[in-house]
Amino acid sequence: MDLGSSDEYEEEIEEACVAIMCIEAHCKRRSVWVHEINLNRENDGEYHTLIKILEKEENSDRFHMYFRMSKNQFNYLHDLIKDKIRKIDSKFRRAIGTKERLAVCLRFLATGNSFRSLGFSYKMGFSTVRSIIYEVCEVIGKMLGPIVMPPPTEETWRTITEGYKNIWNFPNCLGALDGKHINIRCPINSGSDFYNYKGNYSIVLLALVDANYKFIAIDVGSYGRNSDGVIFSNSQLGKSLASKSMNVPHDKPLVEGGEALPDFEPENDHFNQAESGLYNLGRLRQNYTQQAMYVRDKFKDYFMSEAGSVPWQVERVRRGRQNM
Repeated sequence: MDLGSSDEYEEEIEEACVAIMCIEAHCKRRSVWVHEINLNRENDGEYHTLIKILEKEENSDRFHMYFRMSKNQFNYLHDLIKDKIRKIDSKFRRAIGTKERLAVCLRFLATGNSFRSLGFSYKMGFSTVRSIIYEVCEVIGKMLGPIVMPPPTEETWRTITEGYKNIWNFPNCLGALDGKHINIRCPINSGSDFYNYKGNYSIVLLALVDANYKFIAIDVGSYGRNSDGVIFSNSQLGKSLASKSMNVPHDKPLVEGGEALPDFEPENDHFNQAESGLYNLGRLRQNYTQQAMYVRDKFKDYFMSEAGSVPWQVERVRRGRQNM
C-alpha cells in the first residue's frame, strides 16, 4: 500500500468531516426553552398587572368589559373547572395557574384576538396560548353543558309549550328552530364543503329556543353548503325527535273537546316538509287525517293573521311605526 496515498485519503476524510460539521452547525436552528420576553411573565404579563388591578376594584364594570362576565361569574366558572385544567409544576419551571389559564381563554372568547396577540399580552408562547384555549374550551363545554343546557324533560317541554301559548298565543309549540351561518376563512383542502348559497364560507349554528329566546338545544359546526333541513335531519336534536327519545309530551287538543294533535316546531321555509309549514313529529298513533290537517291549517291561518296575533306585540309594532 502506498503510504503517500494513504495520508492523502485520511486528509480527505478529515476535510469531509469538517465540512459536514460546519453544514450541520449552520443549518441547526437555535432553540430556547422560554423566549426572553416571556421570562418575566409573572411580573409583566397582563394577568399579573391589569387583571390583578381589575380584581381589586370595587366597581366591576371594567372587569365585565374585559371578560364579558362579572367577578362572581368568573369565580364560579373557575371553581367549577379548576381541577380539570390544573397543571403540575416541573423541576424546570412553575406551571401557569388555573385562573390565568381561564383568563387567557375568556379573553380570546370575548375579543377573538389572535393567539399571537394574546401571547404578547400575557407573555406566553404562541403554542402555549393555543393549547390553553383549546383545552379550557373543551373543559368548559363538558362541565357547563349539563348545567346550562340539560336534556329537556317532559316537564320542560310542557313549560315551553305553555310559554308559547301565554306569551305568543301559539299553542302546542315546542320551540322555534332556525339556522345561522357563521362566516369563516376557507379551510385548507376543504373544497366546496363550507361554500354557502350567499357566496361565503361558513359553518352553521342550528338552534332551538323557547318563548323567552332561551336556547333549548344547539348544533354547531355543520358544513355551510348544507341546507337547514339536511342539517336538522343529521343533528342529534333531529335524530332524537325522529326516534321519539326526547321526552316529548303526549298529544293534546288545541281546544277543549277537540281532536288531540301533536306538538310541533315553527320553522322557516328551509325546514318545511308540508304545505302547512308545520313539522310532523309523528306523535299521532296513525298518519294525519284530512280532518286533522284541516284543523291545523285553520289554526295556522288564524294565529298568523291580525286577529290571532299577540296584542302587546301589535301595540309595540304600532308605536314603533309612529316613532319612525
